[in-house]
Amino acid sequence: MRRVWMNFADVPFFNRTIPAALALLVAGAAVILTLFNLATFFVVGREFRSERKILLHQRQRMETLQREMGERKAALEGRDTGAFAGEVAFLARLIEAKRFDWPRFLSDLERVKPYGVMLTAVTPKVKESGVVQVQLRGVANPRGELLKLEENLFSDPRFRAGKLEGEQKEPGSPWVTFSMTCEYLPEAPREP
Repeated sequence: MRRVWMNFADVPFFNRTIPAALALLVAGAAVILTLFNLATFFVVGREFRSERKILLHQRQRMETLQREMGERKAALEGRDTGAFAGEVAFLARLIEAKRFDWPRFLSDLERVKPYGVMLTAVTPKVKESGVVQVQLRGVANPRGELLKLEENLFSDPRFRAGKLEGEQKEPGSPWVTFSMTCEYLPEAPREP
């Protein structure tokens, strides 16, 4: 039997190949996007769950710290703070004696030091009165620069009692090695 390829219907047949291909394409895209969405959900969800665990841990830690702080505050309120006043005053005096303003001291020392003087050692010792005993060792070229240093120490209000303890001229050299002491007054006003 031979097939007849003629269309005897009143209305021509609709070609279903193109709509079926489009429907499969849309369905495939929907499946791929759904799989991508699920993968993103699990990856981001894992990060979200780990961040929630961290936040929960931090909240528990904060509650623990607040509880401990409350306990310690209650313990401190129960103590007699007047008993600690003597210790605090002693420590304040000790800290005041140990405190020394190096930048200001070195700035003042640099201001009185002439160009031809190089200091090799600076040793300050703070006395209880607040005055700082300073021992200076260095070299000067020529000797006139050493005398200028001594003169500057005497004329500056922040320094007093400059005393040259010793000097030695290097043979065959213009350099003079010296050692001197002076007192530094950190609270004295600067010279204008």
